[in-house]
Amino acid sequence: MCVDINEYITRNWSEIRLKVLKVCRNHPNTDDLLSDLYMSLMDKSDKIHQSLLENNKVQNWFTYSAYLQYNSSTSPFYKQYVKTGRQSVEIEEWRDGEEDEMNTKVIQLQMIEDVISELDWYDKEIANRILIKGETQSSVSEHFNINRKYISQDIKRIKQFIKDRVDLLWIQ
Repeated sequence: MCVDINEYITRNWSEIRLKVLKVCRNHPNTDDLLSDLYMSLMDKSDKIHQSLLENNKVQNWFTYSAYLQYNSSTSPFYKQYVKTGRQSVEIEEWRDGEEDEMNTKVIQLQMIEDVISELDWYDKEIANRILIKGETQSSVSEHFNINRKYISQDIKRIKQFIKDRVDLLWIQ
């Protein structure tokens, strides 16, 4: 009976393919889905093949299975092709729209580093350790053997100075 279903599929392949393409909205990887569906159908029993052929439902099985694979967020096809494709489109849109913003952030970071380089040695060291290297205020207070309260006050003052200077430079 497997030969009969193979013959049917071979004779009607272009029609099946067109229907599946419509269901998958002309997705570029529809042929991969079709081959997966074909292999899945071949794994089914001869009884199922016979039933599909007798009821003339082979094309319906392909289109319905393709519909489920394409639209179900838990299907392997959706996870591998549809979801990945949607994410890559979103990433491309983000790259196109956000490139200027990224350049702006790089410029602002350079301005911050320039302002930090103008500070006296103590403020520069605290700013580099906390703002650039990401150390905690506690670890900096241990390093300098200064109460954390004073480190906190100093970093607030330094941040405000940096903000004021960067804003001033940005306006110019």
